[in-house]
Amino acid sequence: MITFDQRVLNAEYKLNETEEAIISYIKANQETVSHMSISKLASKTYVAPNAITRLCKKLSYDGFVALKLSLRDGHANDQRESEQSLQQAIINRNFDLIDEHREDTAIEALMTAKKNLFFAVGETAYVAQNFADIFNAVD
Repeated sequence: MITFDQRVLNAEYKLNETEEAIISYIKANQETVSHMSISKLASKTYVAPNAITRLCKKLSYDGFVALKLSLRDGHANDQRESEQSLQQAIINRNFDLIDEHREDTAIEALMTAKKNLFFAVGETAYVAQNFADIFNAVD
């Protein structure tokens, strides 16, 4: 299950200042917000309730109730994840963070480019070289 912080990180590029302020308040008061009504949160953050609803949609929640449940389940998820192997948890979180729209945009840019250059430093040079070789094989 994807956490609140992971959803924020994934949607960071499309958030405005008001939404970032709401997120800051939520992060600072997670326990309190998980039991708050949307109108109470709106008054605490000095926004309209529909601004919070829009934020929930940007974070890929079905609504404010789903956000609250996610905050409540955050502690339970932390305990479950500690039971899984650390490596598997990291892999699962990375897949959960994939934004399909951004991925499609990147693929389209790679496919339509006349030339793709790959740069790397240190140990990542091996990965970049491997990726370039695969890219060349596919044409």
